[in-house]
Amino acid sequence: MSHIYNKDANHDEIKQILIDAHLSVYDTARVGQDFPDLVVGGYHQIYGIPYNALIEIKTLDGKLRPGQQMFFNTWRGQVEVVQTIEQALAVFGIK
Repeated sequence: MSHIYNKDANHDEIKQILIDAHLSVYDTARVGQDFPDLVVGGYHQIYGIPYNALIEIKTLDGKLRPGQQMFFNTWRGQVEVVQTIEQALAVFGIK
């Protein structure tokens, strides 16, 4: 059984920037069911600690679907929506 999924146009670029920043990146876009696009781990440059975040990638005009918003509202860990490279890096305190 195959899953149909849509990656936002900036998905691959943001994913690669995070990899280039020496973060661990696992692409979960195919998981579906409103789970965020990436699981990212690394060292937070401001907090000075190991850090993990779920990241949902959207284009500049992209919006969360209702199921995604529900996931964000109920998830007890770190989950972020990013639209730009700068926002993605900022999740880990990288300028």
